[in-house]
Amino acid sequence: MPPEEFDPPLTDCEYLAGIVDGEPMALMVYHNVDDRLKVHVQVLPDYRHEYASLFGAAAMDYGKTKASELYAEIPVCYPNVLQFAYDHGFEDIGVKEMAYTKRGMNYNVIELRCN
Repeated sequence: MPPEEFDPPLTDCEYLAGIVDGEPMALMVYHNVDDRLKVHVQVLPDYRHEYASLFGAAAMDYGKTKASELYAEIPVCYPNVLQFAYDHGFEDIGVKEMAYTKRGMNYNVIELRCN
């Protein structure tokens, strides 16, 4: 789907932006799923080295005030994203076999949670 056709969800979710010197540098999306929050974080490449860990910790702390459990799904083809999740307290709870496709290749998706 082309970006101009995408309408971001505005119900059952919340967005938290990271701002540096008046410029957006990161976004955490919290999706309400039952009694937990499914989270997705994106930090722009130019800010990752200096701010990703700080933003991740703050976004996790905020999410924990909203739900008893944070949940994420991360394809194994993104090892740096998995490591970021582990560094912020996530642990594996399951695997969705070959549930993600990138450039014609299928990958397992790791299900994670953080209490």
